[in-house]
Amino acid sequence: MVAMRGTWIAGALALVGCSTTFHPASDGNPSGGDGAAPDEPPGPQPGVGVSFDGVNDTLPSTNALALGALGALAAEHWFRPQAPQQQMTLLDIPSAVRVELRGDGHFACALFDQTGARHDAIGTASPQIGEWTHVACTYDGATERLFVDGALAAEVAWTGTVKLDDFVTITGQGELDEFRLSRTARYTAAFTPPRHVAADADAVVVWLLDEGAGIRSTDASGNGVDATLGLMAASPAWTSFER
Repeated sequence: MVAMRGTWIAGALALVGCSTTFHPASDGNPSGGDGAAPDEPPGPQPGVGVSFDGVNDTLPSTNALALGALGALAAEHWFRPQAPQQQMTLLDIPSAVRVELRGDGHFACALFDQTGARHDAIGTASPQIGEWTHVACTYDGATERLFVDGALAAEVAWTGTVKLDDFVTITGQGELDEFRLSRTARYTAAFTPPRHVAADADAVVVWLLDEGAGIRSTDASGNGVDATLGLMAASPAWTSFER
């Protein structure tokens, strides 16, 4: 009787298509469009990040990058403004990468090649107060692109390399979560922004900002470029939210 009951249950499960296999979510579509990422949990999820006052709060790295000249890169993070739009720098790696919110309320990406020339990709998308926005600045060796919430917002063609040998600093006014710097362009076409970024082989700095306390956020990439909080008077504060 027990054997027959087990056989009946197995058959019923097969009929309704049940499976015990768990598929973990990935971090978004890879460069080249090799398929969509598995679904992440629907709806806002609890999270932890940092909050900036918009005056002089900064989130710097504990040490400088030492990557040399790269022919491809991607810098991305989630940002939620908490005040009327104003001009501000969101990400700065001196003489290399800058992500800005311009005075007209539009996002912009600036990359500096090894000659010092600046290349700007200026979008027309603007963030909404209190709403999370994913911003990504990418370069594949021929085209610099700005993506806002996974949509291509601007692109500019140029060739060269970007030298990443300085400190990473994040500023702004509002909340920040999930910063990643990669040695590949990652995104070349529209994509679904990853809710949680992965510290994969192409990642060179990953600040998940999940600690929620303390003065440091560990670089999940394993490269030792941690973020530091609380060492200066002008430091962002830990905050919790749903995203």
